Amino acid sequence: MLVLDDQPDVRQTLCEQLHQLGYLTLEAETGEQALQMLNASADIEMFISDLMLPGNLSGAEVIQHVRQHFPHLPVLLISGQDLRPAHNPQLPDVGAVT
Repeated sequence: MLVLDDQPDVRQTLCEQLHQLGYLTLEAETGEQALQMLNASADIEMFISDLMLPGNLSGAEVIQHVRQHFPHLPVLLISGQDLRPAHNPQLPDVGAVT
């Protein structure tokens, strides 16, 4: 699994929990890092990403790229924000089920 989150403590906690469940993880702090890892490894079976990312690539842009170039890769979006459109209308529409 590839875990993308800009907050190290959140990323580390999530990866520790996944390790306890028997999963192997890769960690990325930026969208650019995550896309490089996805392009370099065919072994990634799931992508877990924070939707709200700072930097050159937003979480929505990363998800759009992943869906376009890795259409069969399951994606799980996480966020400390309320992702329901009615509660947070400024969020980008990434076609997620909330």
